[in-house]
Amino acid sequence: ISLRSADGAVVLTIHDDGKGFDTDPARSAGAGLSTMHHRAELIDATFGIESEPGQGTTISCRLPLQG
Repeated sequence: ISLRSADGAVVLTIHDDGKGFDTDPARSAGAGLSTMHHRAELIDATFGIESEPGQGTTISCRLPLQG
């Protein structure tokens, strides 16, 4: 887990070295990823996820700093 300031934004990154998963929303049984994406939008942040079956997963949220 990292929290840092970069290029006028606060960036939260969470990475694991677990089993990974398919990030295609059509194949998801739950609402967790879409809820995280929606909550990021509510605060004008961007949400990203990178994962593949058999690999780890990285989730990031970038919130621009208001100046």
